[in-house]
Amino acid sequence: MILEINNLYKNFEEKEVLNDVSLTLDEGEVLAIIGPSGAGKSTLLRIIGGLEKASKGDIKIFENVVCENGVYKKNKYLKDIYKDISYIFQDFNLFDNMTVRNNIALAPKFRKYDNIDAIVESLLEKMKLSDKIDKYPSTLSGGEKQRIAIARALAISPKLILFDEPTSALDVESIENLVYTINEMKKDNITMIIVTHDLNFASRVASRMIFMENTKILDEDNSRVKSFLNINK
Repeated sequence: MILEINNLYKNFEEKEVLNDVSLTLDEGEVLAIIGPSGAGKSTLLRIIGGLEKASKGDIKIFENVVCENGVYKKNKYLKDIYKDISYIFQDFNLFDNMTVRNNIALAPKFRKYDNIDAIVESLLEKMKLSDKIDKYPSTLSGGEKQRIAIARALAISPKLILFDEPTSALDVESIENLVYTINEMKKDNITMIIVTHDLNFASRVASRMIFMENTKILDEDNSRVKSFLNINK
């Protein structure tokens, strides 16, 4: 089991953004979390990635207890868990003052990996961007930045990759490239969670989808889900 969440709640002061959320994720799954703006999708993803803390509930990641009833384990313990998670932000978060090579190599250097140049070159070849290795992010298109962000995420061989609204800044061609890239990653049994409002995109890459609305997860067979998807019985 990669992830197990039970009865998760999150409040920002008086505002409730997650209400009794539970889900599981197995190794190799690509889970799409779909729903309208304000549903709580990105907050849930940030909690899974360790960027936010839950107010209440239980979380296990890679079979390790992260928190029980909203009480988190010590930071050193959590750091060892979260180091195996890569987070791809909506705006990519590439370092503009670094070349593509150095953006991808940063985490492997910090972790003192061997053969870093070979890792970078192999990932860029996989992303079909070998010719961009010494370019700066400001010279790249949105789709190219997205694939560089994915290469950077893969450089640490994570057990789980989290995508936050990966299609939001992309044109049609770049979305097609992203669909291809994620489906190629699926062949390598890479576990992913993708938060998106784009149902068409999700249906082309996900092995499983869940739907969020008004801070809660809806059951796939629920009539509100069918209404949200505009599917006729």
